[in-house]
Amino acid sequence: MKNIVMKTKLQFLLESFLTLLLVSSLYPQTQQYLRGNKLYRRIGTMDGNLVSTLFKNYGEVTDYPSEPSCNWPSFGRHYCDGVALIVSAEVLNGDSILVHPMETQYREFVDKSPEGVPWGFEPRPYWFNMDKKENKIPAMSNDLVSWPAHWLDRPHSWDDYWNGYFGKGIFNADLETIFVFDDDPDKEPNLYMNYYCDENDSTRGGLGLWVKTRGFQWSQVLAEDCIFWIYNITNESSHNYYKVFYAQYIDWGVGGVEDNADDIGEYDTNLDIAFAYDTDGYGSPGNWIVGYAGYAFLESPGISNDGKDNDNDGLIDEKRDNEPGEYIFGPVGIYGEPKWHWEGDEDGDWIPYTDLNSN
Repeated sequence: MKNIVMKTKLQFLLESFLTLLLVSSLYPQTQQYLRGNKLYRRIGTMDGNLVSTLFKNYGEVTDYPSEPSCNWPSFGRHYCDGVALIVSAEVLNGDSILVHPMETQYREFVDKSPEGVPWGFEPRPYWFNMDKKENKIPAMSNDLVSWPAHWLDRPHSWDDYWNGYFGKGIFNADLETIFVFDDDPDKEPNLYMNYYCDENDSTRGGLGLWVKTRGFQWSQVLAEDCIFWIYNITNESSHNYYKVFYAQYIDWGVGGVEDNADDIGEYDTNLDIAFAYDTDGYGSPGNWIVGYAGYAFLESPGISNDGKDNDNDGLIDEKRDNEPGEYIFGPVGIYGEPKWHWEGDEDGDWIPYTDLNSN
């Protein structure tokens, strides 16, 4: 599975979706960073536009029942009780039996060790400022005190600069955060499934996954109602994973903490969006008028050899990297209308982006 190619900056801003999954690799990679631990948990706030919410640096969005919890368009307008990242893989254990370890972390429904330690994702250290005891938040672009002295994924020339997705010290978004977590604390596969993700280290738990996460908010009118999350998931185990599942568990709370009994959740497979609304249309407290809340994939990998139309666009076994990869004039997509397009995917809707004027 290949890296997902990002659309142009303008297209990225215009997409009214909430979540983008980037799977950087399904093959082993070596990482020497320290492992995740509950001791490194931090809670931050994304409030760079009309959406405001607490989030945790191990992947959970909101901090139920605290506010703001996916508030829009102002404080107290509560739409969601929580979101959890879920990753699972099909593996052969030490007895040659197929098992399916699942990695997540949430405020409830998570298995724990006999000592009471939650089994699942936990944050890695040194991705935020650990030197100042008063810093209790993940690294945030608008708070220099929250930044670490050195970014573990960058050369020392980036020290004292924001680790921006769009470049060194670049504040493209109005608000951006970055944090990293892994599944090492999950010893359940080791103890109960006879599965060890690292053949050279029996102490490594989980599936051997680490996740670099970024959150973005823009106050520009076309994106002011959204938070964009990028999850870059890397396999650092000693195994190849050929069947991996990614999902998000969404605990809706449309209308308030005390007003979620009348919520309705639905989904649209063509738009790849899950959404929810309040039956009577009034929230609590104050009987405020409630809107709709949605969570969607901006883009996620398809399967290029299953004989299916994975995204309902009329194309089977679609790929982005089919040859040749060039800009040509000819028929495009299902209807065959001739025009200039990049022939690197069947319907020509992914055009490589080059920043010609470096702006």
